[in-house]
Amino acid sequence: MHKSIIYLFVLILLVNMDLGASPASVSGIVLDAVTKEPLLYANIEVQGKSRGTVTNSEGRFILDTEDLTLGDTIVFSYIGYETIKIRLEGLMKSGEVLMPQASGLLNEIQIIAQKLSVEEILKKVKENFNKNHRASFDKKHLFFHSYERTPFNKDNQLVLKKSDFVGLDKATFNELFKKIPSEIVEYEDVIVNLYGNGTTYKLIPEKAISLEDGSQKSLLKEFEDKLDTFFSDIEKSRENEDIYYKIRTGILSKKFNNEETDEPTWTTNKNDTLNYTVNTNLVKSEIIYLLKEYTLAESKNWEFINNTRKYNYTMDDITIVDDEPVYKIHFLPQKQGLFEGTMYISTSSFAVLKLDFAFAKGKKSENFKLLGVGHSMNFKEAHIIFQKGKTAYFPKFISVKQNEFASIDRSFSITKKEKRFFIDKELSEMKLDVELSFNSESKWELLVMDAEDIDESAYNRILQPATMKFKKEYAYNSEMWKSRTILVPSSELKKYQNK
Repeated sequence: MHKSIIYLFVLILLVNMDLGASPASVSGIVLDAVTKEPLLYANIEVQGKSRGTVTNSEGRFILDTEDLTLGDTIVFSYIGYETIKIRLEGLMKSGEVLMPQASGLLNEIQIIAQKLSVEEILKKVKENFNKNHRASFDKKHLFFHSYERTPFNKDNQLVLKKSDFVGLDKATFNELFKKIPSEIVEYEDVIVNLYGNGTTYKLIPEKAISLEDGSQKSLLKEFEDKLDTFFSDIEKSRENEDIYYKIRTGILSKKFNNEETDEPTWTTNKNDTLNYTVNTNLVKSEIIYLLKEYTLAESKNWEFINNTRKYNYTMDDITIVDDEPVYKIHFLPQKQGLFEGTMYISTSSFAVLKLDFAFAKGKKSENFKLLGVGHSMNFKEAHIIFQKGKTAYFPKFISVKQNEFASIDRSFSITKKEKRFFIDKELSEMKLDVELSFNSESKWELLVMDAEDIDESAYNRILQPATMKFKKEYAYNSEMWKSRTILVPSSELKKYQNK
């Protein structure tokens, strides 16, 4: 065959392959078709697949298009709006999705569900919950965002009265305490695969980023340098099974043996300034906390479903989501209830499709003060979206905000000891007077980008690593998550990230 014909044949193949391929990701915004207001937490799916995303608090989204073609259909749904279906090719040209309200469409839908009271509907929700939201072994590919901001009260006191620990004398301690910043911010994003069945879980990290405050970079280096001897001594003592630590406050004490923890919670390597290492179980526990506390009917945060005596309810006209008729129920607390909000429940299956709730005005929980320790949950807000999978509904998106107060006013002593046959030998001791109070603001967002069922044997073959590595970033950069499905950071967070 002539060379020119071969080149032409190859060129045609390459062109044909390119016509069917899609760019690495698509981004855009979802708006009300009339008001042009952004639609917060709109659900986005790839038709025929258990993958997708949601819009952020400003209506913006980004979707990884790996393994998709320009002919694939992207489905946009939102409570009370008509479902919109757009070919990926068309979405790439604009990125702006206009959704019309479904009021006209609702007039054409014949609601044949019998008239039920709110109490009867919620009873059916509980009766059908395990069937609708049943847990089975699956693999969830998810994005998890964690943000915590804690202002440091200028009146806080942490006085080191005595220390003979190596590398931590009174002068060093007091010097570093004075340099604690006016606020402490933690910002972490991770993409992981979570395997589990609702009872047991394993986590496989894929990528993790910690956004650091650039202005604190030199301060962190100073802390690490001055406390290097102290932490090195602790790490060295972990290798000796005869060494243990005892913490005492008043009449209470707690002994910590080296074997009680397999891995440190958080470690750094002074030769690696770009990364730090975290115990994988620490990240997994945060994710499991959100799933258990905010997506299960028996959770204390779902008291408006599992303890109806504490609430007053009103029901709107039937609304619609993804072309399905839905009950829209508002709730307000009576004297003992905590939350106000709205729930959206399928009229056919009685599955929970969406929840929006927050502490009602003047409400707080976990309010106590005992033996110098105080704590209260002052605010809580949540938005939860469920998506129908092949066999059941699964939590597609969780957004939670919390504001809590904590205080401690006690004296502590920490003693390093070595086991002996008769009387254990005291090696080092420090004594502290602690008077601290914090108002902490936290936000978590969890997005399940893809979900698939697996069998138990596949789960048993998964080996969770002991630790996972976080890459340090000192400024927000859109390239950090290039070609990935994530929750788009809000403009407020981007401003902080660029500080």
